[in-house]
Amino acid sequence: MRINKKFIADFIINIATSMVPVAVMQLVILPYLGKVMDPDKYGIVLTLISIVYIIPQTLGNSLNNARLIHRTQYDQYDKSYCDYQILFGITNFLNLISCIVSYFIICKQITAFDVIFFAIFGVMWGASEYLTVTFRLDLDYISFLINNICLSVGYLVGLLLFIWSGYWQLIYIIGLLFSLVFIALRKRKFVFEKGSKTPLLKKVFCTQCFLSISGGLSSVYNYLDRLIILPILGGYAVSVYYSATVFTKMLSLLLGPLSTVILSYISRNSNADIKKFNFSLIVSVIVAVVGYFICILIGKYILMLLYPQYKDAALEYIYVTSAVSMVNIIFSMLNPFVLKFCKQYFQIIINAVGLLLYIGFTLLLINEHGIWGVCIASAISIPVKVLLQIIIFYVSYYRQKKKNAQTEN
Repeated sequence: MRINKKFIADFIINIATSMVPVAVMQLVILPYLGKVMDPDKYGIVLTLISIVYIIPQTLGNSLNNARLIHRTQYDQYDKSYCDYQILFGITNFLNLISCIVSYFIICKQITAFDVIFFAIFGVMWGASEYLTVTFRLDLDYISFLINNICLSVGYLVGLLLFIWSGYWQLIYIIGLLFSLVFIALRKRKFVFEKGSKTPLLKKVFCTQCFLSISGGLSSVYNYLDRLIILPILGGYAVSVYYSATVFTKMLSLLLGPLSTVILSYISRNSNADIKKFNFSLIVSVIVAVVGYFICILIGKYILMLLYPQYKDAALEYIYVTSAVSMVNIIFSMLNPFVLKFCKQYFQIIINAVGLLLYIGFTLLLINEHGIWGVCIASAISIPVKVLLQIIIFYVSYYRQKKKNAQTEN
């Protein structure tokens, strides 16, 4: 298969785009918070951040992907339509409510400013997840890079405000403010688009619902460890487990953009391409294997550098957590094909099966084996998700191919 040079260039730019905020957050911000906060409080903060990843990020990203999926169907309409503005408003409202409720459930000590800042953080995060689709629609990854530089600079400014005020949420709020202002200035027509509703509104809404459910299941799978560990083993255990996975999560976040680039490109196609899927499968396996050995070789040194207070407790888990994260990279790189070319309910089936396996084995093992129980549950469930993903794509592809052949005859 001939590799598109622009695709490779966009992938490299996307790596750089992700590297900037990941480096600032994972190498500077979160290790600093881990040092200045006691382990239990730090564990609670990590759990609250996971709530934002599970709900606002999922809802915003699902609208982002829905717009990519339906982009060709909107070609028949005038550029002025407000379908996505309506759904964007609903998404922001749901994010606001979910963040307020989650904060009251998780935190014991609550102040008005804590709740307000956390709610603002969640709404802004969800908004950013959706609005960055403008860069993906135009394949404008240079602007995406500049946007994330603004985000990272804002994080550092927010860190100074945290040192002054003590409110950790300001780190994210200021970073997202810098990012959203850039998007508004760079893509003003997109951000403030106006128009009338179209008949596609209901269809896009259904797509967002499907993607939110499947994406929510996937996000819960990725961050449920904190939600389970916190009430059963305590905040210290959350801090230890997070520090054991910090380097592998950094690699996953850096390589994640390939999934974004793949979906951006295949969103322009109407039919599945088996060669592209096979190529992505081979590349993802190679990346995962190489990434695993990188994690094993230097992961422990990164852990000792960033979280020396947890190194003794966390080092024993690195081998398993690294393997799980690398298999998850394979899942992320193949997911755009299932998302674009297979029935939407397959997304829900894949993530539901993985989540049920994960929850079942975690609850079965955590009381007796502690953090090891969570690691084993992950090692069982994520390979099953990848296997289901591959089977579903191949079956869907060959069924469609057979159907097309019958239609032609």
